Amino acid sequence: MRIFTLARRRGMLAISVGMLLIIALCALLAPVIAPFAPDQMFARSRLAPPGGAFLFGTDHLGRDILSRVIYGAQTSLMVATVSVGISFIFGVPIGIVAAYYKRADNAIMRAIDVLFSFPPVLLAIFIVAILGPGMVNAMIAIGITYIPRFARVVRSQALMIVEMDYVMAARSIGVRPPLIILRHILVNVGGVLIIQLSLNFATAILAESSLSFLGLGVQPPWPSWGAMLDQGRVFVELAPWVSIFPGLAIFFTVLSLNLIGDALRDMTDPRLRGIA
Repeated sequence: MRIFTLARRRGMLAISVGMLLIIALCALLAPVIAPFAPDQMFARSRLAPPGGAFLFGTDHLGRDILSRVIYGAQTSLMVATVSVGISFIFGVPIGIVAAYYKRADNAIMRAIDVLFSFPPVLLAIFIVAILGPGMVNAMIAIGITYIPRFARVVRSQALMIVEMDYVMAARSIGVRPPLIILRHILVNVGGVLIIQLSLNFATAILAESSLSFLGLGVQPPWPSWGAMLDQGRVFVELAPWVSIFPGLAIFFTVLSLNLIGDALRDMTDPRLRGIA
């Protein structure tokens, strides 16, 4: 039974990594593999059904859906990468400082709790409303939104590490705090950070799609999966393919990232490794 469970988990991980690699390659090679430019219009082929020269059909302006989905992968992955990078760069130090310096812990975590009390997408919408719509501001908003997640996860892990004997010994002999943090704490929260990165990457893609769907993210004519869903909403009965294909792209990307995160958690958690 354990062998079967382990094989199933490894199989799902391989499938998820494969899906993510395909999506990433499509984003990187978009100018090469996309049949048309994302903004190229075919006036005589508006809302053309899938088939022939347009494998995914066309939208209301006669633009090829397949090309826009491929270029949309560039947008989603770039926004997710930058926004998760922002939350990582700020969230990790905040969490470690809160765990190491007890006096600062209460003030830092109260501020984190305030941010964490807002739904992520709602907080991102609020920030974009202040900064203005656009891809760069969407990256900043999503990055700020997910700082509390990194800070909380890192703090909870670092609190246990700070109490370890080797950390206490390093402090007792006068090792400087920055050196302790780098050598002993940051290194030992790496496993948790990898899992959190994959999960936050998935939620960042959803957040970007939500902002673009509302017209607050990537602006036309550049393609975004969320914006394509919004444009296809009007034609959902007449031309459902306009929304179906970008929706499937979001679904499979987020699914693969979540499955990878779950698999990494199972591999690094001793309790779950025993079950496998």
